[in-house]
Amino acid sequence: MYVFQTEPWKFWDSDAYTLIHEYNREEAKNILRFKWLKPVPQHLWGAILGDALHCARSALDYIAWRLAGSDLTDRHTFFPICLTEKDWRAAQWRYRRHPIHSQAFDHIHSLQPYRRPDPERTFLWALQELDARDKHKLITLTESLARASQIEGTGQITIPYGVIEGPLQDGMIIIEYPGPPAARTDLNIHLSFQVVFDSTTGIWANLEVISILKPIFDVVDAIIGNFEFCSNWFPS
Repeated sequence: MYVFQTEPWKFWDSDAYTLIHEYNREEAKNILRFKWLKPVPQHLWGAILGDALHCARSALDYIAWRLAGSDLTDRHTFFPICLTEKDWRAAQWRYRRHPIHSQAFDHIHSLQPYRRPDPERTFLWALQELDARDKHKLITLTESLARASQIEGTGQITIPYGVIEGPLQDGMIIIEYPGPPAARTDLNIHLSFQVVFDSTTGIWANLEVISILKPIFDVVDAIIGNFEFCSNWFPS
């Protein structure tokens, strides 16, 4: 996750964008439009994210494999993450040859998303779904304006409603302010950005990636910690 957090900063710090000034004579206001100077490295960020998610998913599978006896020939055991009870029942055959300690298996069962009020919004299911998406197609990300964290100037300055709700695009109006053409040429603006899931990622669309990735890792760490604490569940 650290790599994913640092990569976007490298991009933002490389003069990746500029603001183009226009003047609207009819409304007597100055307009600053956003313009990318470099393409957003969506494929790089998507690959980094996919790798992070797969590592987290593999860590859970490794725990299940250890619980089942660490047999190098075992190709069936994995950590089930099920959205429905039907899916949970359908996965039981995987543990017949290499059974897992009953208490450990009960604990795995208790963690299943389908046992939660809103299973599709659990972070465990987010891990399962995003990892599955990455196997078939690169997870697509985009840039969104988090906020104009520094605007130095006097008078009324407006950030149009809705700018922070979607991806940044060339020509998008970022800031408006009244006055004669090129008023407040000393205006100092610093924009803050965030990497968000794009519209193809279902319920995670337009959500900040870190706000999903960090809780996923926290859940995985907690699950692994619980199993490691109960060492008697692992075959000797």
